Amino acid sequence: MSSKHSEATNVVSIAGDNPTEGDVNNPGIEFNADLIKDIRINLSAIKSRTDSLKARRSLKKEWQTAWMLKAVSCIDLTTLSPQD
Repeated sequence: MSSKHSEATNVVSIAGDNPTEGDVNNPGIEFNADLIKDIRINLSAIKSRTDSLKARRSLKKEWQTAWMLKAVSCIDLTTLSPQD
């Protein structure tokens, strides 16, 4: 697997010399169920948290909603790994 860097587009390709469109930005990986088979969920904690969120003050103005959407859009989940 080679790594190339294009100065003009600032894109790094790990797909090889002639990647197809889409491979440059996200080459993807095969699904591996082993990565999620041991996940445990604390259902009572989730229910408690959702109840507390329902009791909070709502967003009343358009600009509040806009800033919340902006904050959520800045979250980059693609960099998470099992160590995070």
